Amino acid sequence: MAKAANAKSRQRVKPLYFSAKISDYQFKKVLWQFVLDHSAAEAAKHVNLSANSFTAIYAKLRKFFFDYRLFRDPYKGGDPRNGFAEEGYEDIEHLILAYHLNRVTKKHGALDCRMDEPDYHFAESNWRFDHHDMMKERGPELVQRMMLECLMAFIRTFGPVGAKDAPTAQGKLAGLKLAVEQLDQRALWLERNSVKFNDAEKRGNLRNLREK
Repeated sequence: MAKAANAKSRQRVKPLYFSAKISDYQFKKVLWQFVLDHSAAEAAKHVNLSANSFTAIYAKLRKFFFDYRLFRDPYKGGDPRNGFAEEGYEDIEHLILAYHLNRVTKKHGALDCRMDEPDYHFAESNWRFDHHDMMKERGPELVQRMMLECLMAFIRTFGPVGAKDAPTAQGKLAGLKLAVEQLDQRALWLERNSVKFNDAEKRGNLRNLREK
């Protein structure tokens, strides 16, 4: 019995972040700053890490979530918003672009990408935009906790973040499935909690989007 307990204690728990210098405790603090959408300079004021460290970890987070299909750029690699690809998509596209440009302006930085690589920042904005209305309905505190849970689900499933091994095709497919499940959960949350969907017809339209 003692041997079994000792063997269990020696088992290595999979880390959240691939680094010998950043503990899981520190990484969770960084991830929370990421959820809050704080810039690297602002986040460094709240966590005992340099702005350069935050910039490096933020970049790895964006790539990780993009590689596993949580963050997606509708202009590269297909349009993940198939439910909006028909009537009215142009209006939503305009809102997403305006939201993204507003984020860029607040960060006082050029977040442009090269033409031959994904726009990780814009892909992140697409994911954040999905939570925008939820925050207006129930306030940021609750929704930010939900966002953290979504990110942690990906990290616990596919992490650690920053690992050298590239995701496999099977891993990408599993990530896409998890991303769709989370999108469906957000749509269901809006259907049940948003004042906008008190109308039966609007609830029906939202339900149809979820079922596509």
